[in-house]
Amino acid sequence: MKHGYPSKNDSESCQYSLLDFDSDEEYSHFFYKVRSETLETIKAASLLAPDIMYTHVEEWLTSHVKKTTSTGTSDKQLCNLFSPSYLEWDALSQVFYC
Repeated sequence: MKHGYPSKNDSESCQYSLLDFDSDEEYSHFFYKVRSETLETIKAASLLAPDIMYTHVEEWLTSHVKKTTSTGTSDKQLCNLFSPSYLEWDALSQVFYC
């Protein structure tokens, strides 16, 4: 979800962002609003069915740890704020926080 800033050209969604948002700040505000609403939905779902949610998060964490340890990339690539690996770890940390 962090791809598609109007000022960048790193994703196909950047062209759509130019139509909807006037600046990166406006896009960031919308992104964080959607992110917080998504996390609230996850919190509500985990209250209704915690065993299903924790099982899913456990599978997600296990697969990501295996993927991260088997990746032959350098630490510099893993620490990039826009790398898929960083974005997935960031999402995982937010779900754990719920």
